[in-house]
Amino acid sequence: MEFNLDTQSPQDGEQVFTVSQLVRGIRYAVQGAYPGPLWVVGEVSNLTFHSSGNVYFSLKDEDALINCVVFKRMGGFLRGVLNDGAMVMVSGRVDIYSRGGTYQIIVETVKPVGRGALAVAFEELKKKLAEKGYFDVERKRPLDYLISVIGIVTSPTGAALRDMIRIIYQRN
Repeated sequence: MEFNLDTQSPQDGEQVFTVSQLVRGIRYAVQGAYPGPLWVVGEVSNLTFHSSGNVYFSLKDEDALINCVVFKRMGGFLRGVLNDGAMVMVSGRVDIYSRGGTYQIIVETVKPVGRGALAVAFEELKKKLAEKGYFDVERKRPLDYLISVIGIVTSPTGAALRDMIRIIYQRN
């Protein structure tokens, strides 16, 4: 296919959509195909408890991934219940986030159902590598003594910065 910006234009009768109109149409189509609350089971990954009170995570299986959001009215109840690698069943509705052009599940209910297969496989790999001695203290190399500054590129409200600071204090 060749694109020629000078000569291409809509043919007679072809409808031209704004981005908002197209996304709104996709939203109606998705909500029509999956109306009302639905249940989805998957493994939690990319879990983030945002400072706004909202909780963001992905549900995944071997072949697919979908983003999920739990709004702040319910998000506070999930600390300690929800963690990466947990297998959960969620109830909610599928929606399109217009500003990001992405689809997601607006979660209303979360039910833990165990450890996810991907998390179990990861734990088994860690165990196998530990048995081979790859995590032994004597294998670890000290950092160069001249290192006195590190940089962290992350969101100022993200958990990554707090995690790094906590680990640095724990190790010193």
